[in-house]
Amino acid sequence: MTAPLKEFFEALTEQERKFAPTFADDRLGILLRTAINELDWYAYNLARAPEPTDEQQEQFYILRMGLSRAIKLALDARPSFDVPVGFIESMREAINLFGEPFEGFEEATLAEARTLFSVLSVGRDSTTLLDRPGCPLPPLIRCSEQGFIRCQTAAHSDPMHFLLDALRYHFRKEYDEHQRTREGAMQAAVKRVLDDAIAGLEYLPNIKIKVAGKTLTDIDLVVAEASTGAVLLIQLKHQDLYGTDIHSRNIRTDRLKEQIGRWLEATKAWIDAAGEAEVRSVLRLPRTFPNPEFHRIIVTRHYSYPIQDIRRDDDVAFANWNQFFNVVALAKEREKTPSLASVVRLLKENAERSVKQEHLREPPSEWIIDDLKFSVRQTP
Repeated sequence: MTAPLKEFFEALTEQERKFAPTFADDRLGILLRTAINELDWYAYNLARAPEPTDEQQEQFYILRMGLSRAIKLALDARPSFDVPVGFIESMREAINLFGEPFEGFEEATLAEARTLFSVLSVGRDSTTLLDRPGCPLPPLIRCSEQGFIRCQTAAHSDPMHFLLDALRYHFRKEYDEHQRTREGAMQAAVKRVLDDAIAGLEYLPNIKIKVAGKTLTDIDLVVAEASTGAVLLIQLKHQDLYGTDIHSRNIRTDRLKEQIGRWLEATKAWIDAAGEAEVRSVLRLPRTFPNPEFHRIIVTRHYSYPIQDIRRDDDVAFANWNQFFNVVALAKEREKTPSLASVVRLLKENAERSVKQEHLREPPSEWIIDDLKFSVRQTP
């Protein structure tokens, strides 16, 4: 985070502390309930607008950001509200009722229902989930051990992002272990999608490539098509969601472009330097395999648009997972005998149609919050 931005957030946090006594005196949580209802009402009307204006979208963004801070202030200010609502037992009954028809379902215990309630909500023991600017809103705000306030907007806006953050917070060890399996899961998913459309493909995961004995990089998945000689060298990038967190977006976007840039340089150096015998040996291509035609492909889990800014050779294509899935489905639908070449062509066409992200023009503005004064200027 840049120094001015860090200083600004610290100053803003200092102003927020002045509201703590007001929240502390709110025995029924009326202020918090009102703030949640206001956001839900705004979201309800925004969803029904024929075409929301830029100003409405900006107001909605500010309201969402503000509510996350209000929730944290309200929960930190009081140990509880005076109007608890019972919930855990009814949640357990609902889980068991709807889960019973599914094969292998086991009845949830009261303790398991309580754990689920904790993960799906933010309480006084987990307000650090709301520390990051632009964090996802919780669908449930825990007022007591069994009481809650529901935020309809959060339930319909980025709930998966909140769930992932909550799982990381409550089950750090298990979450980290799962992170280590992500590459294998994406490799299996790519294989499954391609095999559904194209017959006769061969796969080779996790290949290290070297020049003069020095390891340059690795290739997450090699896909070879003996009928055409096409060979895909695939780099898989699993990403965490960043939602409206501008700081995380900037850091991860820069990191993604840097990593992809290095991978493209390394793979090009290897392709240029390696002879046919080495290529066939490393990629385990039999003598009967035609002269290989390489295509370097980057598949990201969520965000691929930053790759547009990277200088790319003609043999490079990219997509996020949804785009990759759709492109393969299109190739299967449009062609009697789809091939890897047709998938690559559609990937490139999809990238060409992508519109470069642009930001709305923001006029200079001055803001005053009590004794905090700041200005906002848009950089070129």
